Amino acid sequence: MDFSGGIQVWGSNPAFIWTSERAEEEGVHVHAFRQPGEKPELDETYGEVAIDGVNLDPSMVRVLMAQRALPSLANRVVTIDCPSCRHPQFGVGELAFNPIATHSCEQCGHQFSALGRFRKVIANPLPRILSHLAETAPREPQQHDLGLTPETL
Repeated sequence: MDFSGGIQVWGSNPAFIWTSERAEEEGVHVHAFRQPGEKPELDETYGEVAIDGVNLDPSMVRVLMAQRALPSLANRVVTIDCPSCRHPQFGVGELAFNPIATHSCEQCGHQFSALGRFRKVIANPLPRILSHLAETAPREPQQHDLGLTPETL
């Protein structure tokens, strides 16, 4: 389907407390618009989402959403491929929120440092995937700054 009005995606996490009678949904929530300014034609949570043939991993979406909300992680969440086996890295658990200098490949075990401006970073393949999707998007992706500072967290 063509959604030239834009697509919004965000992670849908399990609630700490769930009081609704309907089943709780976990995955990727999608709003897809035929035209800008209209109500979304799609407004649903899915376990699997593909945009232009590119699959979005729900775990990566949920983690990136949390990572982008933390001012201390600004510019430190990057896409890293193992230099030995080229496997994309994804920091989970504590590694999803604590930048490190030396990474250990999930696939082959090779230890390496990421290249770039910062020595300590967090690995998440989704920034590169989203940049790739933005190259063919009908309009510029929106960036939402929550305006949080470390003192407010």
